Amino acid sequence: MRRGSFSAGGLLMFLVYGLFALFSLLLVVIGAGVYRGVVETGRQNTEARASLFYLANQVRMCPGEAKLLEEGGLTALALRDAGGGNETLIWYEDGVLREYYGPAGGGLSGAGGMGEEIAALEDFCLEEAGGLLTARVRVGGQAYSMALCAAA
Repeated sequence: MRRGSFSAGGLLMFLVYGLFALFSLLLVVIGAGVYRGVVETGRQNTEARASLFYLANQVRMCPGEAKLLEEGGLTALALRDAGGGNETLIWYEDGVLREYYGPAGGGLSGAGGMGEEIAALEDFCLEEAGGLLTARVRVGGQAYSMALCAAA
């Protein structure tokens, strides 16, 4: 055997190890991308479902009446207490679902930007259809809807 001569076996082994390292790195990069996508989809689904279930629970807990209120181009869900002295307003404005609890009859102008942020959504819609009050949200390009109650 000659010293310092070219060895095809050594080069082949180096090439196999190099390909293994390259494909391992590629697999990790692809896996990280898939993981990121799954986490983002889960976050969007959770945000949409949480806002819909929040609305449904607010309507269920309302001892008085639930109705839609139109004011200044905005639609709000007005949940009036049994005594009628206070109400909860829930509306969508500037990409954010908001809530305000205060004296009844003030409307959205009475809320005066004091509503607390519930969730950031792409789109939100409250509508009465077929005798049901329905909420629709859009998060991450995906639409979700839920019937809240019989329309008042």
